[in-house]
Amino acid sequence: MLEISSQATVFTAIKQMCDRNAGSILVRSDLAKKKIISGIFTEHDYLRRVVLKNLPPESTFINNVMTTQVVAASLNTNIWEISRLMTAGKFRHVPIVRVDQGFEEPVGVVSSFDIIPYMYAVMSAVHENSEEVNEMKCYSICRKSSTLCYVNVTDTVGKALQIMETYNIGAVFVTNKQKLVGTFTEHDYVHKVAIQGRHPKDTPVREVMEKNCMSVHPTTSVVNALEIMQTQKMRNISIVPLIGKTIDNDSGRNWSFVGMLTEMDIIKYLHSISSSNALTFFDYVKKGKRVCTMNEQATNTIT
Repeated sequence: MLEISSQATVFTAIKQMCDRNAGSILVRSDLAKKKIISGIFTEHDYLRRVVLKNLPPESTFINNVMTTQVVAASLNTNIWEISRLMTAGKFRHVPIVRVDQGFEEPVGVVSSFDIIPYMYAVMSAVHENSEEVNEMKCYSICRKSSTLCYVNVTDTVGKALQIMETYNIGAVFVTNKQKLVGTFTEHDYVHKVAIQGRHPKDTPVREVMEKNCMSVHPTTSVVNALEIMQTQKMRNISIVPLIGKTIDNDSGRNWSFVGMLTEMDIIKYLHSISSSNALTFFDYVKKGKRVCTMNEQATNTIT
């Protein structure tokens, strides 16, 4: 778990985030020697509240740009409740706290990427023979992107950031002669541009984009897409471009589009079809292992 004083600078915060390959850092206020959460600072906050506002990270204090309305959960909070908080609040990080002498002391952070394996494990156990799950296609739950949500390899990072700001998205496609060649995300900006001291207006996207870009057909099932995302074990696998032009045998419609399927889309879908279970964050960190428990029986363990 990463945490930082509210009096620290933004540069110090992103340096720690890059060192630990983290997408967020908790901001604390020390009260009576207790560590109290006063906010959270994410890559999303950095991009929109610092970079696009032209604020200098070396002299901007974290308490002026952090997210102050933090939604936290306890050690015993059900994972499905955490997923509900994420989808309702449209955020990807939930601090985990324990109450000590009346204070909520942070003990960890759960990200949207963390909980997908457990939701998927439970979903597979409950809906193993479910036709609804097996037949649900990526196109049905993906975000349909307009042609404005991409940049060319010759465009600058600055242009990519402006598009991400305009459409409130965390990533853009990168194309070369109408061929998809990569993605550029908030994470890429923090780790490959900002911390390296590069200027967005002088940096071509092709030099800092994620080239290992995965594509699945629009009629690929959500289950298969999720399996691919988990197998890759990549920090940027939340972005799965969908590119296709074919005939849907069921409806006879022509598919010709570019869409995006993210981890949050999948969490929202899994949450909508699944009932609550006994998995808590305590199970998640117990004995250093990640254990998915359903009805008091372990169904999946990920080391």
